[in-house]
This record gives sequence, structure tokens and C-alpha cells, in this order.
Amino acid sequence: MAGIIPHKEGAEVSHLLADVRCMCGKIVAQRARTKIYIKCRHCKRFIIIDTREDCSNWETKYR
Repeated sequence: MAGIIPHKEGAEVSHLLADVRCMCGKIVAQRARTKIYIKCRHCKRFIIIDTREDCSNWETKYR
């Protein structure tokens, strides 16, 4: 199961991340090779989801 880690520091979130965007164009998350980063719009902390598998080529689906 993937772990969810709240994280305040933004230094590790580098320019190597791929943006995950909504259909409206807003960035809703970013993903690296094995992690998904979600930033809280209120406190600016990052929630880091460790997928333990390569998610860099995952397809974004909308509903």
C-alpha cells in the first residue's frame, strides 16, 4: 500500500516533476518516478504519496 507523508519543505520538489493537470488547465498534482506530490492550497504543505512503482507514464483519466 502506498504511504502518505505530509511534508512542509519544498526544496525536494524539483523541476524534474511532471505536472498533472485538470481539464481546465490547473495543476492539481505533480508526479516524479515513484511519488505523487499534492500541494495544499491553504498551508502550502506537500502531501507525498509513495507509489513504490514507476508512475511516470501513468495515464490521467477524467470523469
